Amino acid sequence: MPINAPRALLGGIAAGATRIAGQGLLDAALLPAFHGSAGARLNPAFASALTSSAGTVGVMTIQVLLGIATVFLYAAIRPRFGGGSRTVISAGLAAWALASALWSVTVLLHLVPLTVFLARVAVALPISLVAALAGTRLYREPDATGAWLRRNTIAARTTAV
Repeated sequence: MPINAPRALLGGIAAGATRIAGQGLLDAALLPAFHGSAGARLNPAFASALTSSAGTVGVMTIQVLLGIATVFLYAAIRPRFGGGSRTVISAGLAAWALASALWSVTVLLHLVPLTVFLARVAVALPISLVAALAGTRLYREPDATGAWLRRNTIAARTTAV
């Protein structure tokens, strides 16, 4: 079955918005620690670029792209693994691993201390899983007859009297 690209894009945007909200809360907690750390003293240009408007837009764009990639990955592996929560968690773990690999570059370049990186990676796991759950809730595929599957509709949960 082909991937329903418009629904995957819609779910990906929702997953990206969830990632932005979660990462915003994470950054509100970790950025003050980062600014007081040795990393900010070693590279003040990176610290100021991270909090600039261009840096914020860049980080938000990356979060939305990761959300879209998560839902497209879910749509791609769904025919083989089924549409259950295990598949959603697998897609969320893959997105978390990709985001962690992207963020690890800042540690390798000595822009961010290892402790800040490890804290960010640990807290980003549940954010990535919740974002995957939020995004994949909006994804639907047509069934074998061509009709769209509607999960968790009120009509499906009620019985005729």
